[in-house]
Amino acid sequence: MFGQSSYDFFGNAPDNWVNVDLLTKQSLYGTYSFFFLIISLFLIVLAKNANTRSFEIVLQLFFKARKTDTRIKENWPIFGSASWFLALNFIITLAHSLFLFLIYLGIEESPALISISLGIASTFFFLAFVSMFLIGILTGTNKIYQTPMQLTWVLPQFVGLVLFLTNLIWVLNPLFSLSLIFVFLVFFVLLSVQRILRSAFYLLTHGIEWYYILLYLCTLEIMPISILAWFLYQWIVE
Repeated sequence: MFGQSSYDFFGNAPDNWVNVDLLTKQSLYGTYSFFFLIISLFLIVLAKNANTRSFEIVLQLFFKARKTDTRIKENWPIFGSASWFLALNFIITLAHSLFLFLIYLGIEESPALISISLGIASTFFFLAFVSMFLIGILTGTNKIYQTPMQLTWVLPQFVGLVLFLTNLIWVLNPLFSLSLIFVFLVFFVLLSVQRILRSAFYLLTHGIEWYYILLYLCTLEIMPISILAWFLYQWIVE
């Protein structure tokens, strides 16, 4: 049995009907974000293929501070392919998070914005290596800085995995942007604190004077990042 149509003879809808136009759901983020995700996913798969325990190892290295150098030597070769893939993934995911954050602030999505995000992420990652190398030359203790450099190389690899998941949710659910920005900041700060405290503790226990560590933090870590953040803020405001 067929129901009767609600339309009249001329095809007009009844007066009590409300005309609703279906609108395509617009995403806040475009094609560039999906390229970021694809590259990150590709690097993560390569790392997992190179070492099936990749995720487990970087998780332990990040949260377990004891015997880090021994764990690295036994389970996680610094120059192994899996380690390289996850280190590169951290740079890509950090750049992607910055990219999404800047778009959230109202900056137009563009290749120039990608370049800026990648530049900031790469600078943040490699600045610590340059800092430790320079302090090692000044103090004449290059060998002691090998373990802090290993921490600087390894700790971001776990954060890169977290940022990949955060960015994926961010792209698919722009309405959660504010909450995901908070997650991003928490892990960024946690990474910085983990690296600085664990490196400083190691150096202090191996005879490096505290004022060298203070010099390292102020002149080669905090000040460059602060200047970079200031220029970024000025660029956003303008």
